[in-house]
Amino acid sequence: MIGRPRLLRDFNAQHILRLLRLYGPCSRADLARYSGLSAPTISSGVAFLKENGLVDPMGSGPSKGGRPPIFSVLTPKRVMSLALTSGHRWCG
Repeated sequence: MIGRPRLLRDFNAQHILRLLRLYGPCSRADLARYSGLSAPTISSGVAFLKENGLVDPMGSGPSKGGRPPIFSVLTPKRVMSLALTSGHRWCG
């Protein structure tokens, strides 16, 4: 099926955006836990959103024995612009 990987990527990216809006800054592990998506899917989704200016890295958190988690946060101006141009209503 043509376009299926793009459709899945877009769906996963939208899901990640919803989770960041709902929970605030999250690590990739948090996003995987909340979404049920695999760690590689979350990593590629966050990278895609970062490339498109929708999320920003917020810094790293405390390590629990492994690599310290890197938190991602919505890019406020870009997300508001996206909401206004799409006509989407955000509830707060």
